[in-house]
Amino acid sequence: MVSNVQAASAMFLKCFNEGGDCSIVVKHCSSAGEANSSGEAAAKRHCHVAEFRVYSALLSAWSDVFKAMFTHDVKEKSERKIEICDFSVAAVDAFLRFMYSGNLDTGAGILVEVAGLADKYCIVQLQELCMQSFKKTLKPETACEMLEAARQIGSSSIEEQCLEAIFCNPDKALPGAFALSAVLLEEVLVSPKLCIGDVQLAMLILGWSKHPVAKAHGMDIPAYFQRHVHVAGFTENEYSKVLSLADEVGCKPTLEVLWRQVKRGQHTTNLFDCLWNNYKTQFPDNGADKPPFVGYWVNLIPSRASIGKVANSGHTHLSMQQEQARGCCSIELETNDEMKWMIPHHAVYISAISFNRVLGSGSRIELFSSEDGSAWELLLDSGICSDSNVKLNDIQCRSKGWAKWFKLCVRKGKYNNVLKIQGILQAM
Repeated sequence: MVSNVQAASAMFLKCFNEGGDCSIVVKHCSSAGEANSSGEAAAKRHCHVAEFRVYSALLSAWSDVFKAMFTHDVKEKSERKIEICDFSVAAVDAFLRFMYSGNLDTGAGILVEVAGLADKYCIVQLQELCMQSFKKTLKPETACEMLEAARQIGSSSIEEQCLEAIFCNPDKALPGAFALSAVLLEEVLVSPKLCIGDVQLAMLILGWSKHPVAKAHGMDIPAYFQRHVHVAGFTENEYSKVLSLADEVGCKPTLEVLWRQVKRGQHTTNLFDCLWNNYKTQFPDNGADKPPFVGYWVNLIPSRASIGKVANSGHTHLSMQQEQARGCCSIELETNDEMKWMIPHHAVYISAISFNRVLGSGSRIELFSSEDGSAWELLLDSGICSDSNVKLNDIQCRSKGWAKWFKLCVRKGKYNNVLKIQGILQAM
């Protein structure tokens, strides 16, 4: 036997939406709008209606759900019409074309919707094909588009995978985030799992102004900037860089007002070392009356009484704690251990963190900051920002305000490292 399946597929596809004994009517309303000053959606409804002529026998051959509609005494059988209301016209078009040709050729967001249609109408072959395509298609660059589609069809599993792709690579994912609905964009930007610095986020938000889709949605870029970018974390050079782009896109007045309201501080690439140097400057003599560094400048609070035992005779307990507090000696922690740092008379606006050594692929470390030691904000979860486990580089993050407390938790494996915190330091 010889065959030409490709040719047959092409001929069947030519018959798509030509003739047919029943109709597929698509009624789809989408929301596109801008968040108001409080971040709440002020959405506009855009509705689209389309009709496709198809053959009921072909749909029934693919799907038992369709077959039941055309064989039982239901509305669809009598009217010879099926209404689909939860999916876009483009997604239904791709879905029906698959049933005529056996081929699926569509974009990232539509692929998610087609997967939802395959689930709804129990078309196993299409479900499998969508899952294969999904693994290849989901990338940081496509994650926002696919996230929006997943939210529309109510697929929490796909939504979680898209969010993970965004949080792991925000620099690649967020340039296209303007296409998200106002509510979903707000959820992404306020998530504690979003590991990105304020300067980087500022450049991304301002960059949205250049895109026609963002303009068509009427995005209030200055409002997003004010809600989500903390200019207190900028250095003078960073401010100049962001101001240049803000001027280019018409947001310069907003940034200048925010900058004038900021109390200037001291930029540091290593918070604890900076405090140590300030301490030495204030107390240069090494006399017996010199006050200790630990106490006024930095305090360490371990979760176990046995943490911090002196391992060699070269250090006393006090000297070992001082070396750890100033950030020149490793702190060793086991699984479920925690270490807190508290700086009583200073605060820092965090822009990045780093470690002396890679954390290791077998570890999962979480780092939090707090203004008062009660309400904690996640800065790093190495289980999400997996590069931090295997690469030695600065990890961009940001605190939502001035931080005086820091908490490092070992969720898996061990920790034997030195923490470095970057940001703007102020005496309080």
